[in-house]
Amino acid sequence: MIETLLRVRGISVRLFQSSNGKHPLLLLPSAGGQARDFNEIFPLLAEGTPVTSLDYPGFGASEIDPEIQRIEDLPPFIKCLMEVLDSETFYLLGYSMGGWIALQLALSFPNLVQKLILVATSSHPFKELPIQNIGGLKYKEILDLLYFDPEVKRKKAYAKLNRKEKEEIHRSTQALKSLLQFKDSQPDLTPFLNKIRNPTLILAPEFDPLIPREFQFDLGKAIPKSHLVYLKDTGHALIQEKPKEISEIITTFLYKN
Repeated sequence: MIETLLRVRGISVRLFQSSNGKHPLLLLPSAGGQARDFNEIFPLLAEGTPVTSLDYPGFGASEIDPEIQRIEDLPPFIKCLMEVLDSETFYLLGYSMGGWIALQLALSFPNLVQKLILVATSSHPFKELPIQNIGGLKYKEILDLLYFDPEVKRKKAYAKLNRKEKEEIHRSTQALKSLLQFKDSQPDLTPFLNKIRNPTLILAPEFDPLIPREFQFDLGKAIPKSHLVYLKDTGHALIQEKPKEISEIITTFLYKN
């Protein structure tokens, strides 16, 4: 996993890449906005395809883009990013809030996305969901909301962050608050899901108080070429809880279907 800085629309964006290549897999992070979401699955996915992830503008180590005021401003930026990377088409995975961004990209630029993967997400505005209200909770309360597996939760509770990591998390929290301050930050995409023609994989955790699985079942019913996989004994952070199983499911979907 190679960390690089890329100029997109005049700002510096932090990327993590495995290698360059045709039809890369682009990973879009959750509301935390950082590529660190995918630390556990990145090397596993990179065994089969070039993989790229990023910190959203204003999040992590990426600079602020003054043109991005709302969540709905992120999909056009992602399109510009992939143009800079010279990727005419790509596979697209969106996790949590990143799933909404991925849906908007598939709707707005359907010819860019070869296959779509949605992980623990919803087509509804995140202001309507509990996930946008976790900022004021204590760390243990946040862990209880994110994780089902007690062992993974314990490891996260005792993980030590360095000063740089803490600063990047703080920047990301402030950036998310800024994006959510407007009532119309993120339109409801539910009425348009039947227009998505991309083959779509939906990964739904069994226990998710932040984005209840009913929302993901609704995605499966509405998107014509979709396949829903229901993962037992997982929470919202299913990527961290079952990285090997999830990576195998994604690889099968991308290359063996």
